[in-house]
Amino acid sequence: MDPRTLELMRHLQSDARDAGTLDAVRPLVPEVLATLDATGDATTRAEIGGLLEAWAQTAGPAERADALVLAAGLAAGPERARLLRGVGQLRLEQAGDGAGAIAVYEEALDADAELTLARELADLYALRAAEGDGARAAA
Repeated sequence: MDPRTLELMRHLQSDARDAGTLDAVRPLVPEVLATLDATGDATTRAEIGGLLEAWAQTAGPAERADALVLAAGLAAGPERARLLRGVGQLRLEQAGDGAGAIAVYEEALDADAELTLARELADLYALRAAEGDGARAAA
């Protein structure tokens, strides 16, 4: 395993769940991802995604959404949609960011056109009630 992948895993397995750790992790993820994709190492990619998600679950609210976005970047299909849905929920519930939640839900729906997700997005459009949201919610 290359040194940058080991560094990333060490950060994610540490007890530190703060902005400083996230700042150290954030630039490592795309670099490590490129290496793993080049070598076809799907196992380590999945392991890092799981570590990011576990890290997010015990991080503070501000760091949680960002870590889940990073984890979603490692996933595809229903798993990506599930992670992005969590980001959308955090943005809405913790930050009151309806527009941010909608953007993430739209991205999740692109990853997996699951009916419950579509209904939740329609509910967010109804909450926002901006011009054109009625048509989006009906679509």
